[in-house]
Amino acid sequence: MFHSLVNLVTGEWWTYPLIFGVAMVDAFFPLVPGETVAITAGVLAGSGQLSLPLCIAAASLGAFAGDNVSYGLGTWLGEHTVKR
Repeated sequence: MFHSLVNLVTGEWWTYPLIFGVAMVDAFFPLVPGETVAITAGVLAGSGQLSLPLCIAAASLGAFAGDNVSYGLGTWLGEHTVKR
């Protein structure tokens, strides 16, 4: 099962946007396994199947974008909720 999943994601162009997206969603929806995806990508990069700099960049930028989404939602919805 794991090997078929590894074969599905390695060498594909959409792997890095997937890492970015999961890391971004994990920042404001904590049930998404962002850390697991980042660690798995790092392991695959260590074995030479993915690019380590691209994995680091995708996970970092995804987390940064997700944090900004969380901040924006808190700023936009926070005051309305507290005033209510």
